[in-house]
Amino acid sequence: MPAGESGGKRPLPPGHIGMTLLGDSSYAFYKNPNKFVEKHVAQHGAIFKARILNKSTVFVTSHAVVEEMLTGENAKEFSLPRGYDQFMSEIYGENVMLSTEESHKRLRALLHDAIMPAEENNLNAAACRFEKKIHAIVDHLGKMMEEKHVGDNVDIYELMKSMMTRAVLALFLDIDITDDDGIDDLSSAMKEHWHGIISIPLKLSIPGLSASKRSKALSAADKLRAVIADRFDAKTRSSGKSPAAAPPPVTVFDRICQLMTKGDAVQTTLLFVSALIPKALACLLTHFVELVGNDTSPLSRRTRASTDAVYLGRLLREVERLHPPFFAGRRLVNSDTHLGGYRIPRDYAVMYVMPHANRDSHVFPNPSRFDPDRWAPAEGNQAAGSKRIFTYGAGSRDCIGKYVTDPLLATFTSMLLRKFTWTVQHREGEDGGGADMCSECKWLPVSRPVSPVLVSLSAKPLVDTTETEGSDAVGTQSRAGGVHMML
Repeated sequence: MPAGESGGKRPLPPGHIGMTLLGDSSYAFYKNPNKFVEKHVAQHGAIFKARILNKSTVFVTSHAVVEEMLTGENAKEFSLPRGYDQFMSEIYGENVMLSTEESHKRLRALLHDAIMPAEENNLNAAACRFEKKIHAIVDHLGKMMEEKHVGDNVDIYELMKSMMTRAVLALFLDIDITDDDGIDDLSSAMKEHWHGIISIPLKLSIPGLSASKRSKALSAADKLRAVIADRFDAKTRSSGKSPAAAPPPVTVFDRICQLMTKGDAVQTTLLFVSALIPKALACLLTHFVELVGNDTSPLSRRTRASTDAVYLGRLLREVERLHPPFFAGRRLVNSDTHLGGYRIPRDYAVMYVMPHANRDSHVFPNPSRFDPDRWAPAEGNQAAGSKRIFTYGAGSRDCIGKYVTDPLLATFTSMLLRKFTWTVQHREGEDGGGADMCSECKWLPVSRPVSPVLVSLSAKPLVDTTETEGSDAVGTQSRAGGVHMML
């Protein structure tokens, strides 16, 4: 599309780009991204432009336009998130999230084969592949919580992050979940690695002075790669060179080792065992605990979710809609194109804002209300359950990890409901009824509560094994009920 605006050509989005450096709005955006976006939406509408990271950037908050961007006929014009891929690739290396288009297709195909049974392409098929391992992990985490945290006032976000770190290491690296020392050591490396994302991109370590966060992150990445490589070698030695000789896989790491080269396996697993996934899952679980609330009456959300697997699935999907762990996805435009009726020049960046698109009132009536039943199909109409949310993207670059993290979330929340009751000490202004919590979150780089959410956990009385057996069905049916994470 020609670059000019005259002659009836589409206009640029409203807003102000300003001059290089002088017009940059990065500070205001990163200080409070939600307030920044709300201010500009009020001034300009659902699509506007600003200068971020010294780059002309278009913000998209409309559900329809985000869907057009990620899944429409021009989706190919919005490439991988260049602009910070060079910065992050040093921390993560090449992987399915940061790779070029050709490499992305290859890695995604390998991951698809690793996660999905042959000829299958649905959530329940993948859930069945790793079901035994997921249930074993969740059972152990439940016992840990009973032994160490019942009766205490706990910071529920920190507790969930700790639990999900163990789950991720067990599922994606096949670490023994009972190995406290090993998990603590790896958790420390994961934390250092994560801090590199928000540090200055400088590998500098001066004798007598502490190393920069960036330098520590790169060292932590090397340590994690070495651990992954050692475990890859151990797996391949024990199973032989032929995949047919390998034992039945029980973890994602087993499948990765069977199907990928050592280099691909190391880089792929490094992404999966970074702190990114535990933080994202902890965000969702924290809001789940809050929004289920203190009410234990027969009609409460908690009671319904503990006895109705389909309702639990809807409840989790509504948590994802209202409280996505990530604020925005970023793309760079490959060539002059159009989006939402506006012209988008080549090399512009485009940011699609997940919490705003997920709360678009044109798609979701009363968008800030927490209402799991909005996902229930209306009588004679199945469309309600098919509405798209953008919590982890959409289209060819949506996150394939959803096929593993969804069953993990469903099984873990089912365990929480079965084994525990809890009381949430709500922060001022909150009543547990689903009020908009955006202003009380620290959004970047992954959403988390600004202040601790304290929860008192109590163990439920022991029940017979028939309820435990039924809990497996709850987890499986919840997955069928519409939990669509895309990590």
